[in-house]
Amino acid sequence: MQESKYKSINTKSLFEEFKSGLENLEITGKELRLSSRWLYKPRKDILNDPDLDLKDVDTDECGTLYVIDRKSLSILTCHRDFKKLRFPAYKPGALASVIEKPEGITVDENLVYVIGTLRTPEGKGKEGLVALGKKDLKVLWTILKGPDGLPFKDLADLDMDSAGNLYVLEKGRNRVLKISLSCREWTFFEIGRGKLQEPENIYVDPEGLLHVLDGKSGYLVFGTAGNAEKREVTSSIQGIISRRRAHDSKNNMYLISETGKRLRFLEYIEENNPDPEGIFKGTYLSKSVDSQVPKTQWYRFMLEGSFPSGTKVEFRYYISDEPLGKNKLKELPESEWEEGLPGSSAVQGEKKRDALFRTELKGRYLWFKITLTGTETLSPAVSSVMVFFPKVSYLEYLPSVYREDSANRDFLDRFLAIFESLFFETDFTIDHLSRWFDAAGTPPEFLEWLGSWVGAYQGRGENTDRKKVLEAKKREFISQAVSMYRERGTREGLENLIFFYTEKKPVIVENLPTVCPKENNGNESRKETENPERKKFLFFPPEAATLKLPGRKGAGGREASLHEILFGGDKFSFVVLFKEKPEETDLELIRNIIEEEKPAHMTCKIKVLEPWFYLDGHTYLGENTILKRPEFLLGKCSVLGRDTALGVENRPFVAEEDLSANHSHSTGPGYSRQES
Repeated sequence: MQESKYKSINTKSLFEEFKSGLENLEITGKELRLSSRWLYKPRKDILNDPDLDLKDVDTDECGTLYVIDRKSLSILTCHRDFKKLRFPAYKPGALASVIEKPEGITVDENLVYVIGTLRTPEGKGKEGLVALGKKDLKVLWTILKGPDGLPFKDLADLDMDSAGNLYVLEKGRNRVLKISLSCREWTFFEIGRGKLQEPENIYVDPEGLLHVLDGKSGYLVFGTAGNAEKREVTSSIQGIISRRRAHDSKNNMYLISETGKRLRFLEYIEENNPDPEGIFKGTYLSKSVDSQVPKTQWYRFMLEGSFPSGTKVEFRYYISDEPLGKNKLKELPESEWEEGLPGSSAVQGEKKRDALFRTELKGRYLWFKITLTGTETLSPAVSSVMVFFPKVSYLEYLPSVYREDSANRDFLDRFLAIFESLFFETDFTIDHLSRWFDAAGTPPEFLEWLGSWVGAYQGRGENTDRKKVLEAKKREFISQAVSMYRERGTREGLENLIFFYTEKKPVIVENLPTVCPKENNGNESRKETENPERKKFLFFPPEAATLKLPGRKGAGGREASLHEILFGGDKFSFVVLFKEKPEETDLELIRNIIEEEKPAHMTCKIKVLEPWFYLDGHTYLGENTILKRPEFLLGKCSVLGRDTALGVENRPFVAEEDLSANHSHSTGPGYSRQES
């Protein structure tokens, strides 16, 4: 019986290699699916109240919205996932004592920044930027003048980038001020002077690009280097860029209506692209599959992937002994293409489609066309295309009498193909059994069993909170297990294994005796030989070094060896030292590794080295402490000690004058000066 061959297309590179044409489809990962796009879909309004006068909106890192209501001079907070979508964050009128007319808002982790007309003790309002405490809206500092020393003129909008820089639109001087708050003092940068004529609002996208809508100059985008790019304003985006908006971490948009009475929610979703006729359909046209033999009788094909209910996959093919160019293939009439999958193919399930080629069609070359049809949100996906040739059937195993009548032979051939399709996976597994024993090629569900051959139990267990070892790490460990186990049970082996799984290099100190008794020429006397392992890595205190431990409730304390305090009293023990504290999930994995790998009679403890000196602690020169010349330049080469506590006072900072008679000056954002 002739051996059957097959051609498999199951990777992104193979789909690209065999691609002759692609319409409204994309190859993502190793799948062929409908092409998609990201767009905004209007959802239910978050706020809709005729008593509101919403001016600006922003979101924090948790997705909470902060909205300025200018009518009540308050800030509203809400979250679209909460059942109660609107509730006042602070009592109405909470901004009245500081701000007369708010214009814009932005927030970070700790502060709320507002621009607008600020109140002064003299009763005369001045435009400025004010930073408020997020918890209580207390004034921390204000800025009332620009970098040129002139008072602000017509502040219109405010935003912040991911680095914490503020962007203030000063409409009266046709410029945007970038204010850096990362230093002790503010740093100003001007953007757009000479390029902006009538700026209306601004927006900073996640990439740090500044978007400015200008009434005369148009829609401008400024890069990080200050260069401006003009973009076309279409009717579809005009209603978005002309209004105040904010984006959360998922790029969902929150938009204030022109009337200021509504806060709209636009969800950022992925949607399949329709074809020119408005149908969610796409086609993949292949290059020729060459059998190398003229008049080949092609046997069967199989598609694997995901075919959810409500979607459709079609497979058409063309067979010929004559090669066809790309243009001739595209000009081939639809009537020349044979239908491989009938409309009832959905009964085969949602993971596989297969069928037989027509037996009377013979040729060296095979071309196929896959058409996927889905919906707005659903798309079938093809992950593998397998073509089998030449024709080999289970009919060959039956006596020749079953092949004498051509009509009965064709029916029986197709009938037996049903069982061949069912048994194919089993036969394929048996024929390619060797790949199941290869760490790089074995299926993921078989990896645990293969790992048990070499004792790869790390990261396994019933504890659901335990950190799971990545599949790639499991495969790498299985392939290197033999070389790793040459050091199993040693200090170096355990250090390398922990580093392999966590990428954190530990230092393991074994609690060895200070002196090693050794027989000398059979005599009864013993010669004390100092163990070189002591001096190999870290300093071991001598046995004579002791500390007096305090007793309980005034009782006398006991003396303990410093060696015992640092490394324990067990003679068969070791300490695993880390320079940086591992994450809790990593610690669980490290404990699991140590428990599996250490000798059964030994005990162990894990210690994280702290970056300071303690005479009775784990202090190792060059490991967690470094000696250098004494210098003290705060902010340059010195830092405050670990026992120093900084107090943060909610006191305002005013650049030129106090906003109230009782306010005290501070030296900048995040800093305060104590008065003597």
